[in-house]
Amino acid sequence: MTTIAGLPAHALLVHAIVVLAPLTAALEILCAIWPAARRRLVWLVLAFAAVTLVLTLKAKGVQPLSGVNYERIDDDGLHISFGSDRSDPRLLEVDNVVICAGQDSVRDLEDGLRRRGINPHVIGGAALAAELDAKRAIRQGTELAAKL
Repeated sequence: MTTIAGLPAHALLVHAIVVLAPLTAALEILCAIWPAARRRLVWLVLAFAAVTLVLTLKAKGVQPLSGVNYERIDDDGLHISFGSDRSDPRLLEVDNVVICAGQDSVRDLEDGLRRRGINPHVIGGAALAAELDAKRAIRQGTELAAKL
């Protein structure tokens, strides 16, 4: 995508981010300090935050990849392939690699709070670490925020 309605897409995306990011932050602050606003605006804030995230990734040229096999990491970068047949090998020339590994719920804090008579809300991977499911965690967080 290089143009939108004849205008440079990158400039439009950046301007949308420049407007949406502070607007989202201001609405988040309003929701934090005014409960009535929170009940009415929580979905709008979530929508603005999601749109800002998507536009930021698009403006930065981030490309999602699925079905990726991580072959190795060396001085050249991250070597990947795709699918069970390990086809289309590629090198991602990166300086840093962050590995998020492990699917064990760590609930020490929850246990300590419950012993003190505090009932915390546990959502996302802390509640069920069976899979990587950011959509489930975001949905649970949003639903909980709307209830509180």
